Amino acid sequence: MPDAQSYQSFFWPSVLLCLGIYVITFVIRTFVETLRPNVSRRVWWRDLLLPFTPILAGVTISLLADKYPWPTLVANSFSAKLIYGSVCGICSGWVYARFRTYLKVLADKMNSSESRPS
Repeated sequence: MPDAQSYQSFFWPSVLLCLGIYVITFVIRTFVETLRPNVSRRVWWRDLLLPFTPILAGVTISLLADKYPWPTLVANSFSAKLIYGSVCGICSGWVYARFRTYLKVLADKMNSSESRPS
């Protein structure tokens, strides 16, 4: 069973990569839909390009980001980085939703502790 150190070295880079992929996808989508407002009604955009954009972003990052703190499981393998990047791309929307919920809960806790009379 992996120890806590190896878990942490795998967990945080994965979360950061997923959040980065989400941001890249959001920027691409916002840019394209601003320039071409009618594209959001197109089947090829909605059903083909949008679902594949995070995967392509993850693969691109895995090809270009040599100095990224890759987990030791994938750091020395080209094919493992490609798979890791594509899986992080697939999971990026889910990770973003969970991270956003975590930040909201954290903010609610901070606000409730500040509003409590001393």
